[in-house]
Amino acid sequence: MSDILLDMVSFRDLVQKNEGIPAMLEFPFEDRHVPYLVSSSRSVLWVDSPSSEGFLRAATRPIQGLSEEIVATIVERSILDGWGNVQPLTSSGLESCLEFLIDKGLEELEVIASPTVAPELLDPTWNVVWSRWVPAGTVIFLPKDRSYLGTFGAFGNNIAVAVVHNASKAIAIAFDGAELVGDLSEEQHPERGSKGLPDGSGGEGSDTPGDGGHDL
Repeated sequence: MSDILLDMVSFRDLVQKNEGIPAMLEFPFEDRHVPYLVSSSRSVLWVDSPSSEGFLRAATRPIQGLSEEIVATIVERSILDGWGNVQPLTSSGLESCLEFLIDKGLEELEVIASPTVAPELLDPTWNVVWSRWVPAGTVIFLPKDRSYLGTFGAFGNNIAVAVVHNASKAIAIAFDGAELVGDLSEEQHPERGSKGLPDGSGGEGSDTPGDGGHDL
């Protein structure tokens, strides 16, 4: 089990001796993976169409904080577009996350959870890794094979490039709502107000998981 969000691949062989780490890389673009989520020089951004040359472009950047930004950005897009892979941090919400990925045909799953989440909320049969990078009050369900979700290309010196190509199908997130989408406010999205947030997302949830566990 691993607490890494995406498949980690070494890109050190792409570092040029005289030019150093490239600022931008190009990847194949496939319509079936839209929308892509890629790293930019300072943050992450959604890409729905290829470049004029037909490629997907992603920028290199410091890897620190990148996983957190990816998770928060997926949560916001999922809520706005109604993907169904973001749920409140309750026993029913956790089960919904699990069933979402199973319905997508993913059977070998792992869970990464924030240490702030009450252990009794999680089914003891799940494969759980506790990790401090996960935002407070958040539980993330992922395929064991992270390459199905996306890739971190690591260059060394804590620099990486990220490409997420199954954000709507290969990840499910339960959260308490307070830490992760504070920016998703009425001020930024007045036409939606708070109705885009999952029911129960304002609290930590106190109900206990069901007895029927799944193999993760």
